[in-house]
Amino acid sequence: MLQHLAPFTAPYSGPNSLTHQGATQSSISLGAYLGARVTSRLELYLDAELLRGRAVGDGHGVAAIPNGDVVAPSPDAPLSSPFVARAFARYVIPLPGARQHVDPGIDQLPGMVPERRIELKLGKLAVTDDFDANRYANNARAQFLNWGLFSNTAFDYAADTRGYAVGATAAYVAARWSLRAGRYLMPADGLGWRRELADSRSDIVQLSATPGPHRTSVRVFVFENRGSMSAYKEALAATPRSLDAVVRPDTRKRG
Repeated sequence: MLQHLAPFTAPYSGPNSLTHQGATQSSISLGAYLGARVTSRLELYLDAELLRGRAVGDGHGVAAIPNGDVVAPSPDAPLSSPFVARAFARYVIPLPGARQHVDPGIDQLPGMVPERRIELKLGKLAVTDDFDANRYANNARAQFLNWGLFSNTAFDYAADTRGYAVGATAAYVAARWSLRAGRYLMPADGLGWRRELADSRSDIVQLSATPGPHRTSVRVFVFENRGSMSAYKEALAATPRSLDAVVRPDTRKRG
């Protein structure tokens, strides 16, 4: 993926500003996506990815990351090495009713699945695999590249630097509606995870409906993030102004 920024006039500039001299950067993403059906109900998935390159301005000075695949400040950061993106198990409990065929895809084995079912997922995955999914803008490598376009910027979901999380989801899926709930570990610095699930977690509940035959979907979801976090309002009022100076345990953010 190639990105170009033309030079522009800037009345001021700093270390976290978008470079006004202009820049051209490129990125490449490679992936291997594996799946196995262990039993008629249990499936295992393993995704390995390699991301290389840099975003224009290294992601500084803009409201949304301009390249959702490479958010590290330098090519020497861990993002430039191969890594396990997803490693999770999916267990399906069929319920009475019709069955439908699903085509093969990333993290989806082909075959017949019940229209009414209970799905359980556990492991390392992406929160956006199950919540706020959008077939038009959910893949930075095939659709929109800017984080503000392929993701809902008001949805502050749990994710490491690469966009993946550790947790579990449970869902009741019917032909025209579904109800999902998820709980995930909150990220620590960079690629680490906080292990104190009782005091640091992200919870999400989503109700989705597809009322008509044209695949138009309506979704309502709520989330709560809990952990040791800072509030920008308190940081601006502090002396000196610092997010680290106003970190409070059991801080909650809802949306």
